[in-house]
Amino acid sequence: MLAPAMPEQIQPSAPNRRFEQVGALAFFAYALAQVTQELVLRAAPSDSDTAASYAFTLSSPDRFRAVFLYVTFWGLLLGYAAVYRRLRQSGWALAGLLLITLFLGIELVDRGLELVLAAQWQRAWLETPAMREALSSRIDVFTSVQLASYLPLLAAHVLGCALFAVAASGRDRWTRLARYGLVLNAVRGAVRLAAMFFGAAWLAPVADVIYLPLTLAHAIAVGLWLLLPHPAQET
Repeated sequence: MLAPAMPEQIQPSAPNRRFEQVGALAFFAYALAQVTQELVLRAAPSDSDTAASYAFTLSSPDRFRAVFLYVTFWGLLLGYAAVYRRLRQSGWALAGLLLITLFLGIELVDRGLELVLAAQWQRAWLETPAMREALSSRIDVFTSVQLASYLPLLAAHVLGCALFAVAASGRDRWTRLARYGLVLNAVRGAVRLAAMFFGAAWLAPVADVIYLPLTLAHAIAVGLWLLLPHPAQET
């Protein structure tokens, strides 16, 4: 007797549906944090004005932006775990989860150090003029290391989203929507990666323009897919 065909996606039980719904909320919270970031950073001064730039970074609106975004990156660990849970019959989904976990790990370390250590140096730079030269050197080293970390960070993000898109092979409209969102996010990350590290500096303005809309498209598409029941559960 032939074994029954395995489903393309796991048909979740009630507890797993709740987990997927929490994952969906994590993606929606991340989308809201990205919009908040866009609004707050519109008031940011030029980087050429170091004192004004540091004062803005330490201001309440920018600290709120940074903490909110940091918290939602933790939430994305749950969000992408829920994506894997729904797609786990596919080996591509496991590879995608491992790469996304690497991306989120680097992102959380970078942003945690920026929130605590870099902020302490910036505050000391503003309050202690005699130490500015030494503090500027520390901040410059930190910025250089953080920039270098974006190579593996972006590469893991691009590949992780691409592999999740491959795994999301369902033909229903919501799975297709999630797949398109994942593909668009991978494209966005690839453009930024090329602009920053592979000599395509001319793509930098493109990366800036597409960042918010494609980030939102990805988060909302995947969030909706997780929020709604699997087609096999619909009545």
